[in-house]
Amino acid sequence: MNKLFFFDVDGTLCDTVKGLINPSEATFKSLAKLQEKGHKVILATGRPKSFVDQGIRDLNFDGYITSNGAYVEYGGEVVFEKLLDDEIIKKVNKVAKETEVDIMFEGQDVTYYAENNPEKLLKRFLTEYNLQEDVFQKFDLEKNMRINKISYIHNGKTDIEPLKKAVDGQLIFMAHQLTSSGDFYMKEYNKAVGIKKLLEYLGRENKDTYAFGDGENDIEMIEFVENGIAMGNSVDELYKVANFVTTSVLEDGISEFLNKNNLG
Repeated sequence: MNKLFFFDVDGTLCDTVKGLINPSEATFKSLAKLQEKGHKVILATGRPKSFVDQGIRDLNFDGYITSNGAYVEYGGEVVFEKLLDDEIIKKVNKVAKETEVDIMFEGQDVTYYAENNPEKLLKRFLTEYNLQEDVFQKFDLEKNMRINKISYIHNGKTDIEPLKKAVDGQLIFMAHQLTSSGDFYMKEYNKAVGIKKLLEYLGRENKDTYAFGDGENDIEMIEFVENGIAMGNSVDELYKVANFVTTSVLEDGISEFLNKNNLG
């Protein structure tokens, strides 16, 4: 039976903060080899699909698990999707305005932004994550918005504690490494949940599954799959639950592991 390989984006396939904007040539070749052998490669990211730029899509994934498991797609078909409750969206929008925090309400096709900080920090966010402006629309409660996750960006001085308190018990907070931004996502959903939904759809057990990650939101995924691989640049918590550790994203950790284990 073919194997299933799940890949995080930031800190795993690329690292825009450290200058690796797109996956390396070695990564492209390794994933292509996996598919040539009949295996399936699936993106598993905290980003919504609207934040998956062309440089990453060019890896020709067989499926997508995005927004930390709130959206699952395989072979172009939507397998599962969970939307955020309107009341949470309204609450976050209200508190963000009061505290001058720029907010992005993330959907798979479009992400809606509310620029509340006088410095208008969206441009910086676009640069940090190599995103294009055409995936953004202005936030409007009158629109029929399909929102799966929320992210924020601030100037390093703004207090985000009021936002965290406003959604405590409803959403999980995660700060991005090395940037003044972070996520709020549904506590019931994570990448492992997305993988389970996909396995159910495919009628498969959790066997011959591999996952590569580096961050806090990869912990459940790395624990769940049969073979969890932590990148060499991972947070400490991930090393504790991983089956294997490879080199960092800047050292082609994915290719290093696949080649070493005769998989790529």
